[in-house]
Amino acid sequence: MTANHPDLHILEGFANQQARIIALFGDVFTAAEGPEEGQAIAALVAAMTALGPDAGLRPFTAWQGDRPVGAVIFSPLRDARAAYRIMLLSPMAVATDQQGLGNRPGADPSCA
Repeated sequence: MTANHPDLHILEGFANQQARIIALFGDVFTAAEGPEEGQAIAALVAAMTALGPDAGLRPFTAWQGDRPVGAVIFSPLRDARAAYRIMLLSPMAVATDQQGLGNRPGADPSCA
């Protein structure tokens, strides 16, 4: 549950919902970029979910009820020369019908 939207739940990890999360990425990228890109991103996310905990991925998902409406996977970028840990915010998906509903003037008042 979040302070601004009581129906939104943020979970860390894949929550044993890999297939639904993969579908979210596929659907979002298909709508935005076409079927080939949707399939490519879905395949990437499927491969990432199969890596297991030793891969260093940090996935977070946003749920409204039992529906995934957003997901991000922070992916480690390894550089032996770096004295610090680098994480890429990639990939990321927001359900098409939820895009643009942030806390801004004219946004969904239930999220204010």
